[in-house]
Amino acid sequence: MSPASPTTTVPAVPDLTSYRAVHRAIRQGAHRLAIATGEMVASDTARVKAVRRYWQGYAGEVLAHHTVEDTVFFPALAARLPSMTELFEQLDAEHHQLDEHMAEIVATLGSLDRVGGPSRAARALSALAATMDAHLDLEDEFVLPTFVDLFTVEEYLAMEQQAIEQIGIGRQAAFTVPFVLSAAGADADTMLATAPLPFRVLHSLTKRRHARLSAMAFGPLTPLAPVATFAAASTEAVAS
Repeated sequence: MSPASPTTTVPAVPDLTSYRAVHRAIRQGAHRLAIATGEMVASDTARVKAVRRYWQGYAGEVLAHHTVEDTVFFPALAARLPSMTELFEQLDAEHHQLDEHMAEIVATLGSLDRVGGPSRAARALSALAATMDAHLDLEDEFVLPTFVDLFTVEEYLAMEQQAIEQIGIGRQAAFTVPFVLSAAGADADTMLATAPLPFRVLHSLTKRRHARLSAMAFGPLTPLAPVATFAAASTEAVAS
């Protein structure tokens, strides 16, 4: 989402702001879903519907992110750093495990409107959030810094462009763009300013709808709270 525009000053090293923002959004989204299902009641039809809709967008973004990592980013890194091949194989295996876990959660969310359904969903989503945190911790600490060490700005931008072309700008992007930017905090303005024009237009068209969906699903939770805050809250919600 961040190939630089012609009028933007290009940094001296690859800018991973967007990559980190995606990770932050994915972490935060899982915990928010766990909190929401832990708080809700089966008879709250509007909230049940909103949580299910949000989940569809969330799961779609996670799957898309895993796909471009497995087909674009990680192979490029493995080619330049063969010593990390074992780590990339581990991350690929974790992607498949997370994808399977999310597929199982779909059935759980199907029973949100039944007695006991929200609590079952909360437990499953809390487990997903914890697993996702551990997985992304590994990527953030050991993988992302290597892009800065091993690639030029131009090479990294080319990978980002390849990832964008692979995913496309379609129905999923209508969720992903406002989803990521809403979790980007102070980086949101810079990300938006350097994003390709289609993404800026899409954000303008979808940000209010995404905000309404988030409000229906999550209520008054602030979208800018630290991920650790959501992690603690999701654990508390499930425990209660």
